[in-house]
Amino acid sequence: MYIKSKTKHQGAVLTGLILALLLVSAAWAPDGMAGSNSSGSPTIGSTEEEPLFPGYPLTFDVVSSIDRLTGKEAVVGDTLYRVSRSTSFHTPRQGATSRSRMRPGDVVGCLINADGEIESMWLLSRKKR
Repeated sequence: MYIKSKTKHQGAVLTGLILALLLVSAAWAPDGMAGSNSSGSPTIGSTEEEPLFPGYPLTFDVVSSIDRLTGKEAVVGDTLYRVSRSTSFHTPRQGATSRSRMRPGDVVGCLINADGEIESMWLLSRKKR
């Protein structure tokens, strides 16, 4: 009887150690590995350590095509976002550019601020014209 009791106890301790190790390793995982940003939203981007284009972010909050872009709003991937005067626009060749360089159908990556506004929009590919 003593042997069976000792074996059950060792199994319970081993199970507890494994669970504790899994919890600790998950807590130490960097955000990039967990696939989330500081707001807890999933991010999309390069899995490598280099951006898609020089000067571009490694990850984006939204990657989709532009459906509509006006002075105060943008519809990207069927979702409406506010655009402010401080929103920046970027292309691989020109770097920082004006809003007029972005067109419906272009695929872009966007960084979204805490207020749900587009903070920056980065051209990824042009719609074939």
